[in-house]
Amino acid sequence: MMDFLTKRDFYRRNLPHYLLSGADYFITCRLAGTLPQPKMRRSFSEWEKQLHHSGLGPKWLANPHVAQLVWDALHYRNGKVFDLHAFCIMPNHLHLVFRHLVGDFPKGPLQNDSLTGIMHSLKRKTALDANKVLQRQGPFWQDESFDRMIRTTSEWQKTIYYTIQNPLKAGLVHHWQDWPWTYCKWPPGS
Repeated sequence: MMDFLTKRDFYRRNLPHYLLSGADYFITCRLAGTLPQPKMRRSFSEWEKQLHHSGLGPKWLANPHVAQLVWDALHYRNGKVFDLHAFCIMPNHLHLVFRHLVGDFPKGPLQNDSLTGIMHSLKRKTALDANKVLQRQGPFWQDESFDRMIRTTSEWQKTIYYTIQNPLKAGLVHHWQDWPWTYCKWPPGS
């Protein structure tokens, strides 16, 4: 999975971030205000459970117009700055699995090829567009995302499965393909 990694980077804010150019990543972005601050110190599984079952915070991604603009923004970046493997747009968060592409990038809005630059661009664009649709102002996404570098093929497969099964786990559908905001390049069993 990681045969052409090039650039190493590490930084820490509230969460540790270990970045390798060319690696596969699992990223979760949540809407601003979806979890109270003390919840951030919990494990990822506890954090995820809170996102699914908490009545707290906005659910702007449940709006089909907002979900569609996030869908479009992800596909727009596919093949340019990442190779999109899977994603799931939930009412209050987004799961995303991709391989960070390394190479010469075009000038323009996607010229920053770092993982932090990619996520900043994605979140900024979708926040501006979503706020227009929702006729609101203010933060849309939580500033910091959860990111995890995927290290093995087995972990990659489990991460894809976890991502596409998210609407089932939240009790929103009975089959992952019934959720309109799930994308998987390689469906299970193919």
